[in-house]
Amino acid sequence: RAHLHRSDSGMAVMVSPAPSKLCWQSLRAVTPQASMQRPGLRMSLTACSVVGAILVRRAPRLRVQPGVYRLNSTAVNLEVSKLPDSLPHVYPDAIGIDEAGRGPLAGPVVAAAVAVAPGAVLPRGVVDSKRLTERRLEAVYEQLMASAGILYELCVVDSARIDEINILQATFEAMSGASTGVMKKADHFKRLLIDGNQVPPQLEHFEAESVVKGDSKHFSIAAASIIAKVTRDRLMIELDKIHPEYGFAKHKGYGTRQHFSALEAHGVLPVHRRSFAPVARALARSAKEAATEKAVEGES
Repeated sequence: RAHLHRSDSGMAVMVSPAPSKLCWQSLRAVTPQASMQRPGLRMSLTACSVVGAILVRRAPRLRVQPGVYRLNSTAVNLEVSKLPDSLPHVYPDAIGIDEAGRGPLAGPVVAAAVAVAPGAVLPRGVVDSKRLTERRLEAVYEQLMASAGILYELCVVDSARIDEINILQATFEAMSGASTGVMKKADHFKRLLIDGNQVPPQLEHFEAESVVKGDSKHFSIAAASIIAKVTRDRLMIELDKIHPEYGFAKHKGYGTRQHFSALEAHGVLPVHRRSFAPVARALARSAKEAATEKAVEGES
């Protein structure tokens, strides 16, 4: 279990006694005003152009009580009993890779890579995440976290980086960072199964294969999809606590009517992706309104 702590110097640093689990590209835009405690997710810093410290200026510490995301054991057992059988694990030597968050207007894109250790007991319910309710998705995630045989790595790429290199390249970067992290811990896994129709250029020198709708075909890809999605959802829930007026906990940054209304009423945040057309239009509208106001003030 790892935490981000804000020191007296204003730097948020990660402390983790657990094995490496998470590759942070940067969370400066995800937590623009606060550092976070992240119970329920074991993690530490690894490669992938990692920002080892996150600058937090004059910010209150955002506290998350342990267990805030965890279902109680009775609820978990009840949900597990209702879960469908998991997808087959056909290629035991392969790492499954998937992402969450390509489409939203705000927040990071998160990629996960999963390898299954020989002899691991596979949890139930590891299927296409779209088949699972939010509660069951959480139950499957907790099973994956509790399984010693599930080796995984996460890479989080923030909105600033997305705007810098575009969402496709940012997704490739996240996938590459996550898969590289897993291969460092399980070097006998060389084959990569990547959800989608493209192999990231950074991974072309490996035995890599793109699998269309892979999260509905392969256990390892579905597990990666679930881990990436739940991780990103939880980041957006934390962001909602900082900016509740935007409703991030509900829509997770996607372009819903509520989100568009919040953009119009409150403007664009640092976590918004300025390279995305709806956000660019909101920025242009704000600039036009500001220019009009300035002109009116000048005339008066």
